Amino acid sequence: MSIQFYPSPIFDAICTCNHLTGRIPSYNNALQNTIVSELKETADGRFTDGAISYSNLCAILYLCADVGSMTLCDLSAFFANIADYEPILRQRVQNGFRASFLFPTMDLLKEKMGAVYSRYVDALIDMNFETVCREKILPVEEDQIQKLQQTVNQFDTAEMLSLISKLKGRVITGNVEIFVSLMSYPVSFMLSDTAFLDTINDPTHFPSMVAHELMHGFSSRELTALYRETVKESRYLRACHKTLIEDMHSGDEEEFVMAAEYFITWKSGIYTREEIVLQNYGRYGGCVPLAFCIFDLLCKESDVPNYNDYLTRLLRSKRLDTRFVL
Repeated sequence: MSIQFYPSPIFDAICTCNHLTGRIPSYNNALQNTIVSELKETADGRFTDGAISYSNLCAILYLCADVGSMTLCDLSAFFANIADYEPILRQRVQNGFRASFLFPTMDLLKEKMGAVYSRYVDALIDMNFETVCREKILPVEEDQIQKLQQTVNQFDTAEMLSLISKLKGRVITGNVEIFVSLMSYPVSFMLSDTAFLDTINDPTHFPSMVAHELMHGFSSRELTALYRETVKESRYLRACHKTLIEDMHSGDEEEFVMAAEYFITWKSGIYTREEIVLQNYGRYGGCVPLAFCIFDLLCKESDVPNYNDYLTRLLRSKRLDTRFVL
């Protein structure tokens, strides 16, 4: 097993479409903002038919097509013929948590948004987006890839991937693929069990990003339901959950994934418990109090458990004392 890095012009194109609809706020990335501003000058009102989550779009694309050889013309055709790819998606997505947001996105694409995004990509082609990618985006992504490769060489990736495999209850085989994207900034997200998209961030935090993104997609529907019941136990937890979902646009799996991330990086010797406490304190504005609580319990286990089964038993038995976080 090894980690392979790739620039992501096709994913950049999807993210750029959403930027041009005006549905995404400007973030503190000067180059990204400049590119979007320059493209808007030639958009001519062609990006006005709405947008849907670009993380979901990128995941569906990755699961259903060969993104490595894809051109913008191919991407336009993919969206135009999106219904042809629904059987592939439904066959490849078996996890209930992932299905809960990818399948509804596919439904939206079939109804009308596939045709909308096909037109958006055609507009990007007309606006010479390929030249923008080649001259402005690709150099930044390739520079980031060099930095990430240097970071990867400094930690034991095999140990981390082994821990992830044990926690998820399925062995990671083959290479882990990581696509680096300028235009997704500041968002990174999972594409599949062995792939994710990473944006331009401080490379020193990359081990945590690997552990975090590859742990996503493990939760069962039962675990998600138990989590929602657990956060109802106090006003504080309800407020944290509301902020996490509505303001931070995160998901019900996030605190579990963060706890696993802490466990993996601690078990691999990358961070101490003290460093992890400081990390958790400021994550998501402090709205993930259960993450460290679960991490603390995980550290007491003699063996690495199947994480979904472990958390399901923990929440069902009420052994997770939520007073710990108050």
